[in-house]
Amino acid sequence: MAELFRSNFATDTDGFTGGSWSSAQGSAGIDGAGGALLVGAGVTAYRDFTAQTSGKVRADFWMKDAASTTSTGASSGTLVYLMESGATPSSASSIATVMLDRNSVFLATTTESVLTYRNTTTFVALDAGALKFKRGVWYRFSIVADIATKVYDIYVDDLLFLAAVPWPNASAANIGRIAVVGQSSAPDCWVDDIAITSNWVLSESVMVDHTFVGGAGEIEVLTPTTTRDAHAQPWLVPEDTTTYGGFTVGAT
Repeated sequence: MAELFRSNFATDTDGFTGGSWSSAQGSAGIDGAGGALLVGAGVTAYRDFTAQTSGKVRADFWMKDAASTTSTGASSGTLVYLMESGATPSSASSIATVMLDRNSVFLATTTESVLTYRNTTTFVALDAGALKFKRGVWYRFSIVADIATKVYDIYVDDLLFLAAVPWPNASAANIGRIAVVGQSSAPDCWVDDIAITSNWVLSESVMVDHTFVGGAGEIEVLTPTTTRDAHAQPWLVPEDTTTYGGFTVGAT
């Protein structure tokens, strides 16, 4: 495994002024107080990395909705794309797409968002919208894209929630770009600690398979990794010992 890049956005040298991120439309920027990438409505930010043509590519990133927003309408999500090198950011041309979604169609509420993902034809809510994400709270998401089989997996706080989603763009020849996009009605969203790893191999010490723990349901308290800034917060999802039988993330 090799880390291709990591953006912590501690200073703007990791951003848009003399940095390696680009803003394709709108005005993405660095939130100096929070040390994170700030993306609002109609904004596209992207970064290229060494194109990968074999193995598995893993993307890790933290996301936090604006705590003050109560939006539940259409086109109010913030998306993260893995893409072919040089591709124009869009869900249909992506290799993998996940979205922190505020749309009530997917069961988002005025205080909680949901995670949706793109398959070959449309967007689907993770766990049918049952898994909620408190607004104003940091969460860690991961995408693992398999170049040989052209499918991707979705992890939430190192738990595997969905496996083998077909690439929306199955004709992509490589993975070489990541993009963060705010839809036209999206509120502010912060994204941080974006890391891309090549030739990734599943390790029990790194990821936990949620499907072996109990399927759809809530997650018990998990402390964020030390790579997040100090202002990160743990899960604020109620403990569900019925679903998980007392299972605690990180326990032996």
